[in-house]
Amino acid sequence: MANTQTTVPLFVANQVLTANQQNLSAGTGVPVFATTVTRDAAFGGSNKALAEGQLAYIEASNVVQYYDGAAWATVGPLSGGLALVQAETSFTTASTFSANNVFTSTYKNYRIILNCTNGDGSITFKLRASGTDTSANYYGISTYGTSSNPYQSAFNALGTDELYMCDMQSATDGSGVGMIDVLNPQAAFATVTQGNFYGSSAGNQFWYSHFGRQSDATQFDGFTFLITSTGMTGTYAVYGYSKTV
Repeated sequence: MANTQTTVPLFVANQVLTANQQNLSAGTGVPVFATTVTRDAAFGGSNKALAEGQLAYIEASNVVQYYDGAAWATVGPLSGGLALVQAETSFTTASTFSANNVFTSTYKNYRIILNCTNGDGSITFKLRASGTDTSANYYGISTYGTSSNPYQSAFNALGTDELYMCDMQSATDGSGVGMIDVLNPQAAFATVTQGNFYGSSAGNQFWYSHFGRQSDATQFDGFTFLITSTGMTGTYAVYGYSKTV
């Protein structure tokens, strides 16, 4: 975009300013950045130290943020307490897909929305940091029910290498939608998840509900979905729970 900045200028005494420098300052008012990553890079180092009350506009999520002296917080706009972090992203015949740098200090808690079709096998979930999946120390429990057994639920202990979400039952007509909340992924202590998944395949309806915990004191910044057997097609989006409403 025309007003997008990649740096925050620091002018010195007797410096001659160009027309472009003055136009950018006058036309923007609040610094505009493509993402939170470019925002952090622009305010990094000794060039422009962050001060409490500093404002920034983020194009990727269409929000205005302010620095509260310790972290960035969102002014608005807010919609239902959720702010878009990563727009709907497609995946095709995938056995695994990942998202990096979606968990930051901007939000404390996050929600992931998943829509998928043509999957045959179980869907599982891992947290990741710096582009690497964490494959240990997951704990939790899930319940499920189906249209053929609507009143029978089973508790399933989750494996230690990933979090179990649900099973897709058909490679040709399986479809489903689900959501997973990721709580405190950027804090240096255990991360908690909770979620629900509803699906249909081969004339059957099914639902799953799960609660999970990853016990490492790791600041996670991303996640991976995995599916066994036939790859699935669909979309996912990531939202942050706004700190102010």
